[in-house]
Amino acid sequence: MPRIPDRLEMGGVLKSCCQVGFVVVGYMELPKPVSSQETGESSSVLEEGGEDKFKTSEDIAFYRRQVQQISDSSPYQILMNTLTLSETCANVHLHHSATKEDLLLELHCLKNGIVRVKINELQPIKPRYEATDALIGEQHPQRWTSQTNKDAITLSSEDGHVQLQMMTSPFHMELSSGNESIVSVNAKGRLHFETLQAKLSPRDGDPYRLYNLDVFAYKIWSKMGLYGSVPLLIAHKPGQTVGIFWLNASETLVDINIANASQSSDVGPPEKRRKVVANTDVVWMSESGVIDAFILLGPSPFDVFRQYAELTGFQALPPLFALGYHQCRWNYENQEDVLSVDQGFDKHGIPYDVIWLDIEHTQGKRYFTWDEKQFPDPQGMQLHLQDKKRKLVVISDPHIKIDPDYFIFSEAKKAGYFVKDSEGNDFVGSCWPGPCSYLDFCNPEVRKWYSDKFSLSSYKGSTDSLFIWNDMNEPSVFDGPEQTMSKNAVHFGGWEHRDLHNLYGFYQHWASADGLIQRSKGSKRPFVLSRSFFAGSQRFGNALLAHPVTEAGAKTVNILLPGSKEDILGTVAGRASLLELIQIFVTSAFAANLPSA
Repeated sequence: MPRIPDRLEMGGVLKSCCQVGFVVVGYMELPKPVSSQETGESSSVLEEGGEDKFKTSEDIAFYRRQVQQISDSSPYQILMNTLTLSETCANVHLHHSATKEDLLLELHCLKNGIVRVKINELQPIKPRYEATDALIGEQHPQRWTSQTNKDAITLSSEDGHVQLQMMTSPFHMELSSGNESIVSVNAKGRLHFETLQAKLSPRDGDPYRLYNLDVFAYKIWSKMGLYGSVPLLIAHKPGQTVGIFWLNASETLVDINIANASQSSDVGPPEKRRKVVANTDVVWMSESGVIDAFILLGPSPFDVFRQYAELTGFQALPPLFALGYHQCRWNYENQEDVLSVDQGFDKHGIPYDVIWLDIEHTQGKRYFTWDEKQFPDPQGMQLHLQDKKRKLVVISDPHIKIDPDYFIFSEAKKAGYFVKDSEGNDFVGSCWPGPCSYLDFCNPEVRKWYSDKFSLSSYKGSTDSLFIWNDMNEPSVFDGPEQTMSKNAVHFGGWEHRDLHNLYGFYQHWASADGLIQRSKGSKRPFVLSRSFFAGSQRFGNALLAHPVTEAGAKTVNILLPGSKEDILGTVAGRASLLELIQIFVTSAFAANLPSA
């Protein structure tokens, strides 16, 4: 967490601060995806140490362009005669001195201690994607009042708590609260909204990459993308915490550089006149979309998280059973295997509340089905667990096996519910079932249709004690670039996948949670664990964190559970740290004192 001794800056050169610069780039063409296999089931899986399949920051074209464009002076200036005030915001144009192009700067002051800074092209060739579904409810804006002189515009909030001073040329902003300057925007001239290429000085270090990917054996402390992305940065110093929420669902890189600076004072003894303070510089870079940043003024950590939750939603309360121990491994072979493990827990007096089934419980990797030979009586199995107040979680992934006789595929195909490729045909990629099409959860109609599939009348063999696990929803595409969907795939509304990639799993999570709520007619809390997530996913349920692998030679502990020699608390030896295993035991002990529900 960056430390801010005096204030947070966005691209500024003020004393002892955290500096943040805004960068958004335009669209770019990518190579066409590798063609999918035509037949057969895929057995492709990323092996340990296979991280070379994924990009580093230097492999990302828009990042390479952006790091070459950072300069010490901003080309933007405010056109003062364009300032307009409304009930909800202040608008003003930013003029680029070299390209002569104008941007629209929108400034919103919200009543809950949040300032929203939004920048878009004034006259875009086509609309830029905005990730508005991550937000909830009305934002309760305040009116601004303004004062101008030849060099600056000063905006004051209706309640008098926030002042925003905009220097006109070069453009930068100072945000103050309670007579203290807290945040500086573009003081170092780092704002760049890409229209033409320019050369800037390269920066040191590797940025954090926010790009949802199917990465197995993720390295601890790595900055590469993983399953989910939450573009929230928090900076803290004694007495002050602020946050930046960057609302953009395209591939994003966050470049953080920390350096020490010295400050001198004429007050006090000589040994106390000089001190070293932290100076943190942060630059946000997104491939497409608009600049839409929420500045969370705190001032306490609790306030920052409250402000963030008021924008994106509070964490959904889990059903009580979800707090107990969950037993999951790959894979339970059949119904007899499940009941044997269940009996083993009882025999040895070990409490547990939930058992999980992976993809092999289905008929040929077709979701919402059961393998009739291996699971001949799924309802009876669930009722047996339910008699002990235990639940079942099954997997439901976004890829759909291409099979005209499979009811999910045929219905979605007929209704046009799949993501399209750049030629307008259904996108085809390879995943566990082999060649698959991918449901377009960005379409509200698709989400409603998918939610309905969780009803007891539609999901044959299910009961109200069955809950859901959304996996592979980054989305994972075995034969795609970086094992994900091509950026030029097309979603509902004509949006390219590059615009909303990090929201894909968010939308499936949303539809799944809604399906379970509808199933109980709103009387029971849903439980849906999603592997992929974005800002706002917390309002639908929880997320899977990672599949860590210990370093070679690290100490591991094998803990066998009754019922099968392959059942281990947590994951197989070498995949879980001793601390993780201790945490699992703590959870189990906690579960022993909770009623199962």
